[in-house]
Amino acid sequence: MRFADLITTFATEQGVRPPRPDPDGGYTFLFDGRYTTRLRPAPQGQILLDAAVGKLPADRQGGEALARRVLAANRGRMASRTEILSLSEADVLILYRLLPGDIGVLDLAEAVESFVNAQIDWTQRCQAPPTLSMPDFAQPLLFFP
Repeated sequence: MRFADLITTFATEQGVRPPRPDPDGGYTFLFDGRYTTRLRPAPQGQILLDAAVGKLPADRQGGEALARRVLAANRGRMASRTEILSLSEADVLILYRLLPGDIGVLDLAEAVESFVNAQIDWTQRCQAPPTLSMPDFAQPLLFFP
């Protein structure tokens, strides 16, 4: 199925009007009234999903702290998740997922739902205040009498 036809069918199945294509051939959807997700063709015939989930604060200390926190969380989730978190040149945190180009409508709907759920989680993580936690390398000390 052609990408444009897949998007039209997907939108119809979701009960929304198919969006107009973006200048780069992608399509932008708004979920839950606030989560913008783009689907666009990737160079090798695959489908790329992407969404901005946060922006680093302008102050250096806050920006570095947020980057450290979310990139550490990203590293910890890489083994069990299909989404990848990246930082753009404009200090925007962007979530990506690559799908096979021959995906069917039902599998696309499941993948988009999973992606939007991850997008919501990452958006909340990027907005949440930092918490104190034990560094990855720290081990509890055990004392024996």
